[in-house]
Amino acid sequence: MTSLRGCRPGRSVHRPEDGLLVMELLFERPLAKGETIITEHTLSNSAPFPHATNYE
Repeated sequence: MTSLRGCRPGRSVHRPEDGLLVMELLFERPLAKGETIITEHTLSNSAPFPHATNYE
């Protein structure tokens, strides 16, 4: 994961045997209740990991 704008990587869990990567996105400051933020980041998958089709 590469941060491009509005966030930076935090803690992560990587389980290559399951094709799983979970990563926190940390913001420049805490958000207020109901506030939203726009971030831009890239995620590159490499063989032999499955092609990513679902981002949540």
